[in-house]
This record gives sequence, C-alpha cells and structure tokens, in this order.
Amino acid sequence: MTGNSKFTALLFLVCVGMGAGAHAHGRRDDRERLERHERADSLRKEALAKWDDCDRRDSRERRKPGKAKDKNEDRGGQGNADDFSTAPLQCGDVITTNSRLTEDLVCPNTDGFALVVVGDNITLDGNGFKILAPNAGAGLFVQGSENTVRNLGVQGGRAFGIFAYNSPGIKILNNDTSFNQVGIEIYTDAPVVSGAVVRGNKSVGNAAYGVRTGQGNLGQIVNPKISGNDFSDSGSFGMAIAATRYEMDGRRVYNRLRGSENGIFLVSGSFSLHHFSLRSEKLLKTQIFAQNAAYVRIADADVSSTLSPEPSEERTGVDLYRVGKFKLVRVKAHGNDTGLRLQTEQGVSPDGDIQDCDFAGHAYAGISIISYDATPYGRIKLKCNNFYEDVLAGVHELIVELSTVADIRLFDSCEGGDDRDDCDREDDREDDRE
Repeated sequence: MTGNSKFTALLFLVCVGMGAGAHAHGRRDDRERLERHERADSLRKEALAKWDDCDRRDSRERRKPGKAKDKNEDRGGQGNADDFSTAPLQCGDVITTNSRLTEDLVCPNTDGFALVVVGDNITLDGNGFKILAPNAGAGLFVQGSENTVRNLGVQGGRAFGIFAYNSPGIKILNNDTSFNQVGIEIYTDAPVVSGAVVRGNKSVGNAAYGVRTGQGNLGQIVNPKISGNDFSDSGSFGMAIAATRYEMDGRRVYNRLRGSENGIFLVSGSFSLHHFSLRSEKLLKTQIFAQNAAYVRIADADVSSTLSPEPSEERTGVDLYRVGKFKLVRVKAHGNDTGLRLQTEQGVSPDGDIQDCDFAGHAYAGISIISYDATPYGRIKLKCNNFYEDVLAGVHELIVELSTVADIRLFDSCEGGDDRDDCDREDDREDDRE
C-alpha cells in the first residue's frame, strides 16, 4: 500500500477473513482482561462497603489522639519535622493530622483498612516503614483533598496497597506498593479529581494493576500525572487509566512496565499518548488497549515487540475496542501478531485516521478490522503508511474480517500539505517556548 501515485478508494468490504484462530485468542484475552477488571471492581466495592458500614460510624472513637487540625494543614501538609506526630499507630487508626511512622505496622487480622487518612492537607510520611496487612481491603485508605502519602511500604495484601477515594489533589510519592492485587487505586464517585500525582513509586508484581484510576456515578478524574514509577511484572496491566481526559507525553513522562502481561489500559474518556516507546518493555501480550473510549490519539510512538512469537497468545501493538474516534500518526508496530487491531460491536461505529505508520514483521496482520455483530465501521482513512509483511507466508497487510463492513479510504501518496493535527502543532509550540 505504498507508492508514488495517489490512489483514493471508497470501499465497503465484506471480506472472508482467515483469522478465526487469531481472533479466538483475542476474544479470550478480552474475557481474561474483563474478569480481572471486574475482580478489582469487586474488591473496591467490598472495601467501600466496609467504609460505609463501619469506619465512618466509629471513626470518631478510633481517631488517633492529637489536635483535630495541625497548624501546618493550610500549607499542604508538608511542614518540617516538628509538624509531624510520631505517636505510635495501631491497626485501624484514623489519622487526621500530619503523621510519621516510627516502626512497621503489622496487622495480620485486619480485613478492613489497616490505616486511614481522613481530612484535607494531611501528609502521612512512612519514613521507610511498612504496613503489613495481608488480609486487609487496603493497607492505606485516604479520603480528602490535597493529601500526601510518601515513603511508605504497603506490600503483600489481598486487595489494594494504597486506595485514594474521592481525593482531589492526592499526591502519592516514593512508596512501595508491590505484590498486592492493585498497587495504587485512585477512585471517585462524586467530586472531580484533578491534580492527582503518582510519582516515584515502586509498584511491581501486583496480581492485576500497578496503578488504576476509576470514576463512577458523577465522579471525574482529569489528567492525572503519573510519572517515574516502576509498574513492572503486573499480572494484567502496568497502568489502567479511566479518566475524562488523560495525556501521556513521553518526552516528560516515563513509567517502567517491563515484563507485565499488558502495558497500558485506557477506559472511557479522551486520551492522547505521544512521543513514547514500549519496545524495550518486553510486554507479553498487548502494548496498548483502549475500551469504550470517546477518542484515542497515539502519535510518534513505538509499540513493537522484541519477544519471540507465542502460538498460544495474541500479541498486539494497539488494540482499540469500541473506540468512537481514533487517530494514529507516526506509530511503529513491528514484531507482534497484529500491529493494530480494531474491534467493535453493540452499535459503536468507529472512525479514524491511520497516517505515516509503519507495520512490519507480524505473524498475522499489520491491521485487522472486525465487528462481532452487524455494527458497521464509519470512515477509516489510511494515508502514507508502510507495510512490510510476509504476504507469501499468508500474513495480511490489511484484513477486514468475515461479515465486517467498513468504509475504508486508501491514499498511497504522501504529497500534500501539513498533515499534522492541532496536537502536533501545539507540541511544537511548547518546544519553542521551552
């Protein structure tokens, strides 16, 4: 699909695909991802139910002795050494003022929250110590505005390491939340959560996610800043982001995902991911998976795999399921089973642009498009893409699967004006300002 002459085609395709086996793997992977996501949701609901039924009712009796409001609260809870309480903490304590751990907190029998922070502008400094609560719903539960959790270990729990609930401006810094079900959970069902920062944490080996954000009912999470973390060896995804809006600029942001089953999971909302590479992360299955998102833009990215093919799995560069609009610009996808997989059903008719992308060395297809029911695709425009697939070995450059209807427009020529979108131009303006 490359060449020097311009070729434009309007195609309504109902193709007989040959990828039943590949898409059977894909559907199985989708089910496994959904099951893990639902399990994490169930654990969250269980934790919040305990908070509703118990913790709010008796928190007054269980609060740690001390002032209701620290003199440093209005300065964001940072303070100096004299501003922090170092009184011994017990399992289940509710902290309402700046506090610093002086020893590990061991809570083998706690099934609710091992430690709770409630209020605004509070800092909990773990001081390098740990919360050890293998049966807790969360090692640490935080609720309130502009709170900070730092230098704390919360490891080996059955559910959440750190759970921030309805917490605008939450800052989770330099903690170790490894080997839980979910390392760090940020969830809102009422307020708008903006200004969230997750930075410098080690959150490896979690059964589901290194970090997960979620929003329900009237809650919104807006562009959390997640950078400088280690989410390696996650059992499902290193990062799972549900947000009204989220941007990841790889020139300013890096998170380690190495060895995780999948890389980044995007749910609902609008997403822009650009100037990044996942090539060296050695992800076992999917580099980027988006589900039920309004808009996904991926630009100047490398979603290639350097792992050997695995017949029992399907490895995908970018997988978009029921995404309303999408744009891929200057994306490199090499060495997967499928470079870009588009999936839809249940009335969502995606349309989008695929431009200046590079697809090579895949086991099944550069691009695969499928609808699992009668839902048609909208317009899909392909322009100035390069395909280097082994078609003699049965690898497809582009395949529209059995009974799938799509309006595909092909442009071989790269001639014309500036094809970059507004986000690209804004990136250039930011570089000039810097």
